[in-house]
Amino acid sequence: MKRFKGQGEKEALVKRLLLSYRDSVEVVPPPFQEFVRRCEIRIANTRQARLRAARGLTVTLRWGLALASVLVVGILLGRFVLLPSFPQQDGFISQMGRVDARSGSKLRVSRYSYDDMKVIHFVLSEGEAVFYPKKVSLRMRYVVETPHMYIRVVGTIFRVSVFSNETKVHVEEGRVWCYPRVEGYTINHVLQGETPSASLVLEEGRELVLGEKKPQNPVFSPVAPSSEGGEISKQKPVSGSGLLAEKKTITFSSNIVSIVAYKEYKGYQVTLREGEKLEIANNGKALTIDLSSWAMGWFDPVLLEDGIVLVSHTGVIVRLSYEGRVSFKLRPIEGRLISPPLVTSRGVILMQPEGMFISLWDGSSWKIPAESDFLRKSLPFYFEKSDVIIYANEPGSIAAYSLKKRDILWTHRLVREFVGAPIRGREEIAYVYGGAGNILVAVDVRDGHFVWSRSLGKTLQWMDIVGDNVVVILATPTGSEVQLLSLQEGDVLSSLSFPGKVKDTLKENGVVYFLTDEGSVFKIENEKKKISLLIKEPSLSKLTFIQNKVGGIGTSGLVVLEK
Repeated sequence: MKRFKGQGEKEALVKRLLLSYRDSVEVVPPPFQEFVRRCEIRIANTRQARLRAARGLTVTLRWGLALASVLVVGILLGRFVLLPSFPQQDGFISQMGRVDARSGSKLRVSRYSYDDMKVIHFVLSEGEAVFYPKKVSLRMRYVVETPHMYIRVVGTIFRVSVFSNETKVHVEEGRVWCYPRVEGYTINHVLQGETPSASLVLEEGRELVLGEKKPQNPVFSPVAPSSEGGEISKQKPVSGSGLLAEKKTITFSSNIVSIVAYKEYKGYQVTLREGEKLEIANNGKALTIDLSSWAMGWFDPVLLEDGIVLVSHTGVIVRLSYEGRVSFKLRPIEGRLISPPLVTSRGVILMQPEGMFISLWDGSSWKIPAESDFLRKSLPFYFEKSDVIIYANEPGSIAAYSLKKRDILWTHRLVREFVGAPIRGREEIAYVYGGAGNILVAVDVRDGHFVWSRSLGKTLQWMDIVGDNVVVILATPTGSEVQLLSLQEGDVLSSLSFPGKVKDTLKENGVVYFLTDEGSVFKIENEKKKISLLIKEPSLSKLTFIQNKVGGIGTSGLVVLEK
């Protein structure tokens, strides 16, 4: 080790070092002799000191400290923080941005490579810090670790507070990915994108508090005993309807007003509630899955033969069995969806501003360019037999896309038209609504030629295929009009006008039910070509089937509407 010839040489060395790091802030300076010893080590072995810097060192902040392009270093003083810029090394440290840490906070940072990625890894073990990371490249990862979670960021501003028993994250701008920590879960899982505990996307303005109770995936909790068929209470008939002998209210738990969606399939009752809770009940047994650890905000669940498919507003796709076992979970996109997804036997199609994102169950995925305005208005249709998607790809045009070939088979101009409603299909024929001239067109999926077209004369509110007919609901000056059209020629078979606009619809076995904004529920029987009023219940917000009977979701819970 180098020996100083005199006090003057020692003081000169200290002065040079302090000038080099004049922008650093000393928090708790060590004794002078210890300071000099560390300076000697720095001079003697720069490479070794840099390796120690890469590993990182805990820093206890004794007062409020703002770090511009921070790096917590244990090279010289061991317990102070620097710098506005780091000596030229990897070139990516300057992209770390700024961190404001509260007095008393314990913060550590490491920088290293992982699978050809550059990693900036903060560890906040106590206190509070506000992070201002710059936007990083795809080959970089910016991660903040606390005792309760990992937080992965891409260009955002967020505040992290660590208390003795919980961590609180508040996103001020942009978004972050939060990974609750469970046993055996490491930073490598976050870097690889693995989410055994599930990731939660926090958007701007959202806040997450996670305590010492580390969540599992999924979280199961018992449901009240009343979930076995529920409590059924009889009420008087609705006045004026004359169609219903009694109305039954079925309550599946005490929190009846929080039901977002309810569906049944082969004895299973699936309920989506506010607070991101999914309930699955069968034969008196029930479980609750907490979806908030995956994402906030979900579309209605889709029930398939072998399980349930859930898609969040931010594109998280989850497929699970009716026993709650997760078989597929992926968030293949960034950002939010612009309309509900299309769930098929092959996979899920997500609607984004740039087009459609195809995510198949085998794990493959890719994007198809399309106009966002038309994807909002017109949900594509998937033909399983031909493995083809029909969608509106640009103004006045529709296209057929083969999932097998990953290519467009044909496009067809609709002449000054735009597709203004979800596309429907039956036996290789697609039924498309053109919103400029209010026309309905039947198109052969195999080659794109028109089978027939008909002017509806009014703006379409809703369209679907029921039995051998196309059922359309049109807007009129005084309310709405229902028309039944034949699939083969498009001829009008029956029609009925009624007050109000359509709020929700439901179809099953050749029968359509629709709810108006005035609370009227109408029934369309396809075989009888008959349209009739079923009931009027202003409190209803959505229709659903309950124990194989048409029902609704209202302020009093689940209501059976038909005997």
